[in-house]
Amino acid sequence: MIKRTLFIGDPTYLHLQQKQLVLERDKEIIASIPIEDIGFVVIDHPQILLTQGIINALAQNKVALITTDQKHLPTGLHLPLSGHSLHSKIIDAQANFSEARKGKLWKLVVKRKIQEQITSLELENKPTQALTRLVEKVKNGDPTNIEAQAAQYYWKHIFQAPFKRDPDGEEINALLNYGYAIARAATARALVGTGLHPSLGINHQNQYNAYCLADDLMEPLRPWVDTQVVNWIKSLPTDETPHPTQAFKADILSFLNQNCLSQNKKSPFINALSTYANSIKEHILLGNTHDPIFPERIL
Repeated sequence: MIKRTLFIGDPTYLHLQQKQLVLERDKEIIASIPIEDIGFVVIDHPQILLTQGIINALAQNKVALITTDQKHLPTGLHLPLSGHSLHSKIIDAQANFSEARKGKLWKLVVKRKIQEQITSLELENKPTQALTRLVEKVKNGDPTNIEAQAAQYYWKHIFQAPFKRDPDGEEINALLNYGYAIARAATARALVGTGLHPSLGINHQNQYNAYCLADDLMEPLRPWVDTQVVNWIKSLPTDETPHPTQAFKADILSFLNQNCLSQNKKSPFINALSTYANSIKEHILLGNTHDPIFPERIL
């Protein structure tokens, strides 16, 4: 089943009634949605109220609840603490995942990210030879930081000059930040569903970051977001400054349910993410060394 993504951007009262998410405005019910049909809820207004009952029901059904800040950018993510019957066994395996095996897995993730960057550049008829050479140089753990070398080239070409990637920037950077935050939340949700803990990363290590593993595994998905942003900018009038409008957010959220390829079969993106997360779990639990089952774009 394709899970629904809900974006709520106006003052609304959300509560639980007979296993349904009920939305009320001005004491009138405007929607009632089975919780089992929902995958993501984005809360984007300071006057939205949620009951404890609905928060708990969303967590029990593995729904990712995303909150935003005053700039309407995602800043919070609520997920269940345990998403799998073998949760403690899986966490123990994660905690004991050796540095050598982490390095091998990180190599595969970095290579995939660069390959996806190549795809994004090819879609814009931009040169890719430099990245093609770099992808073959990635070693276990990426000790020479080929990822950063590829990024330096990539950002010079994917958007028109004088663009500079700045996580705290506005305009195009704000669009990218929004898209990355949604991809991160989707990845974290998929990980929790497998029993993996999103804070135990294979490369990102930060005691203040609750989503290190999600940050690791979403890296190959960043170029997907980049392409979405490039296409969005193309659709704007030439004199319009790009910023995260309601229409842009809807466009980004829509890709969660778009079809992609997973194991050479069409699959909704959020389902393919679950397959990807499960393949990572097999690396950790069973010692698999084959490539993870990355989602593939339908071009």
